[in-house]
Amino acid sequence: RCTWFNRPWLEFTGRTMAQELGEGWAEGVHPDDLARCLEVYTSHFDARAPFTMEYRLRHRSGEHRWVIDNGIPLYGAVGEFAGYIGSCFDIHDRKLGEERQRLLAEGGRILGSTLDYEVTLAQVSELLVPGLADWCGLDLLAEDGELRQLTVTHRDPSMVSLANEYRRRYPPRPEDRAGLMAVLRTGEPLLRREITDEELVRGARDAEHLGLLRALGPR
Repeated sequence: RCTWFNRPWLEFTGRTMAQELGEGWAEGVHPDDLARCLEVYTSHFDARAPFTMEYRLRHRSGEHRWVIDNGIPLYGAVGEFAGYIGSCFDIHDRKLGEERQRLLAEGGRILGSTLDYEVTLAQVSELLVPGLADWCGLDLLAEDGELRQLTVTHRDPSMVSLANEYRRRYPPRPEDRAGLMAVLRTGEPLLRREITDEELVRGARDAEHLGLLRALGPR
């Protein structure tokens, strides 16, 4: 139960002191990190021991950013335990750099481990999720011109069947002016930094197509 936060913390989270006090601050910890974070806190509090840990904290932008959290136990004038003083530092950029280096190294190992390119590419796809992306799809253009889906990987396994259903019902068409077929036709790569709902509406072939697009949740 925290009793005070400085201004940089409040500016980072975009929340008020009243929102953060007590256990309010924990609302900003990434759900995947929360249990581990609280376990570190409680075990070290019980032992009156200093701690250092890393977790993802929600930034005012809505993005979860990696921080390193250090806690030092405090004692009163007669030696009574008075809680902790803590400090957090944003280490997100460093953390992403380390993760990219790890993925590159592992990807290189995978690429050199077998001559079966289908197996290799499927393993690379699994490596990318969720390290760099929520989901990844790989397609191969065969010598006869047929486009074949090699693999789809999603951080939520239940979404894979939805992605496969989407592809079965709405496969890429040679005349598509955007997306996968346009990349294959022009030979030019495509990077979309943001996909809005308005764009999904414009690109949908019918109402069911739009529903599947929204369920997949591309952003």
